[in-house]
Amino acid sequence: MAVWSLDAEPTAGVQGQPDRPGGLWRRFWHLATGYYTSRESRSAWGLTAGVLALTLLQIGVQLRLNLWNRDFFNALEHHDRAAFLDQMRLFLLLAAVGIAAAVLQYQTRQTLALRWREWLVRRLQGRLLDDSCHYRMQFLGGAPDNPDQRISENTRWATATAVELAIGLIHSVLLLATFAGILWNLSGPLSLAWGPYGFQIPGYMVFAAVLYAGIGAGLTWALGRAMIGINAHRNQAESDHRFALVRLRENSESVALIRGERDEERGLAHAFTRVVGVMEDLFRRERCLVGLSCAYGMV
Repeated sequence: MAVWSLDAEPTAGVQGQPDRPGGLWRRFWHLATGYYTSRESRSAWGLTAGVLALTLLQIGVQLRLNLWNRDFFNALEHHDRAAFLDQMRLFLLLAAVGIAAAVLQYQTRQTLALRWREWLVRRLQGRLLDDSCHYRMQFLGGAPDNPDQRISENTRWATATAVELAIGLIHSVLLLATFAGILWNLSGPLSLAWGPYGFQIPGYMVFAAVLYAGIGAGLTWALGRAMIGINAHRNQAESDHRFALVRLRENSESVALIRGERDEERGLAHAFTRVVGVMEDLFRRERCLVGLSCAYGMV
């Protein structure tokens, strides 16, 4: 999808086509470094550090709950009333800390995304109004369409998604590093024989879990990759329909004077037909992903 760059040089790709991974990462890196080196950098780094600290606290609580589960059932098995009451008090403490950490982490990451979006919107609005750029854009070949929608909606999507994906990746990596050792110790070695030869795979459950997750991620990527372009077409179609409605409102007097309601109705119907077609294509792709998710979850 074409992106309105913060640079003077055009970096937009082909309209409606997914960017290559290298180009996408370069744009993300440029967007992130611009914010984290701006005048808002102190707030940006502070919020990021807060999110990471709260994420570590959540993982620590999850790890302790994993150990608590063992101690709790040991107390039940041995009918140890004192140990049982101690574990219940510990559970209440862990639950309170975990809930507080989750709420604060959500608030902090939403604040980070909002501050990032605020910086980006101000930057783009400044460029739009600089040297009559808003007027000259309509005469430039390859200029991005619907700059109002890009400033209002795409900035929200870009910053919120970037924060969610980054935090989700960090959380997943830390969870893997934390629980891989536990899973390694629980699984033990797996003995295999091949004819006269025999060998062992230590911690086989760790390798099995990584393989299971890798296959699922690969299948999801293969099915969902086309949705990048479909979502780009959906955004463009919805923007065109919204623009047609705004144009009708701004020229309602002229339309009424020339009795052009029927022509406007046909134009609006055509614009929304594009939205419906793209959404149906998107639904078909999502249906395949839902089927894959359900089938893979049953394995």
